[in-house]
Amino acid sequence: DILNELEVLADEGITSTNNDNIQNVLKLVVAAAENGVETTKNIVATKGRASYLGERSLGHQDPGATSCMLIFRALLEVAMKYD
Repeated sequence: DILNELEVLADEGITSTNNDNIQNVLKLVVAAAENGVETTKNIVATKGRASYLGERSLGHQDPGATSCMLIFRALLEVAMKYD
């Protein structure tokens, strides 16, 4: 779910901010988000609309995790423009 994804990304961002620029931090956060999206494909959905699918949700990425990943990709893209 989206809150779990944000928690993982926040942890990644916090642990990588020591003397690092925002672009490098966002690169790490995006990598963690992409990994998180892939991980959700192996989890049966228990929340939201996808929970209605039960076992059939296996193999499909979580839309909340995907949304977070896309948001952080966009932030990275903007940050890279203003390096």
